[in-house]
Amino acid sequence: NNTSPEYAVKKHVGGGIFMSVKKLLGAAAWKGLLLAVVTLLLLLAAAALMLQRGLVGESAASALVCAAYVAAVMIGGRSAIRSSSAPPLPQSLAVAVCLYAVVWLVAIGGETDFAAHGPLLTGAIFGGAVLAGLPGRKKGKRQAGTRRAGERPRRATAHGRR
Repeated sequence: NNTSPEYAVKKHVGGGIFMSVKKLLGAAAWKGLLLAVVTLLLLLAAAALMLQRGLVGESAASALVCAAYVAAVMIGGRSAIRSSSAPPLPQSLAVAVCLYAVVWLVAIGGETDFAAHGPLLTGAIFGGAVLAGLPGRKKGKRQAGTRRAGERPRRATAHGRR
């Protein structure tokens, strides 16, 4: 029955609480993750260069890193949302969870001190995902109406006259 409240909730949420993992972690999520990682590396390199050249003070380092994480997750999340049929917020959160796993793997394998700024970076990653998912899905451009066979396209004229 398409008029039941359960159907309306299921349609709005996108298949219920347990959505298809295959739908969330499809090609769109991996492309979004790749874009997020590349963006993050570029932004962190730019932040390091600005710190080295003295354009910003060392006290702004953590703010620059958090801004880089937020921007990277937003860009990767929006990319995944555009190319997926999954609901926007879970799709951007899937990208954030994958990026979070990558960050943890780097932190465990390297000599970085994730404990010092871990909660701040976690908030930046998932805050960026929420910011990416809240606007929803953007509707595409409207297509011109279909013409019948043999009908020619209208010419653009001044003031709508021929």
